[in-house]
Amino acid sequence: MIQWAGLSLLFIYRCQVVDFRKHLEKEICAKAKQFAELPENIILVDRMREIAAGTSCPVGDIPAYVFRVRDYRIVYSLEEHPQHDGSIRLLKHMSVSMPKLTEKEEYAFLEMICEYMGFDDDDGMKCYLEDLGDRAALNMVQKYKG
Repeated sequence: MIQWAGLSLLFIYRCQVVDFRKHLEKEICAKAKQFAELPENIILVDRMREIAAGTSCPVGDIPAYVFRVRDYRIVYSLEEHPQHDGSIRLLKHMSVSMPKLTEKEEYAFLEMICEYMGFDDDDGMKCYLEDLGDRAALNMVQKYKG
């Protein structure tokens, strides 16, 4: 095996592939985030009410809001949610469908995606996990700051 400064060329190649993959993943997330945050793509409160009533399809069924990174299906949207006091709050919502959470790598991946999509666990982020049988969906909701 060829050595360079104590490192094998195979090791250097693997590091470059990992860095390139992370760069591509970051770009995919940035494009999805940019799309969802365009004013014309915000899910307005009337549409949210239709979704809740079952008269409109969920955001995850609209291909433009769905993207894939590795084996994960991710949906990101900005949504107007009615509040108990009658006001409307703009929230960002991300759902990540994945194999069951068992590996440390999956937790690290989720942290990375949250960072790329602008979620901050110190700022009122709410998370809930849905059991989908052999898979799980992690949902995150947080006030959108623009």
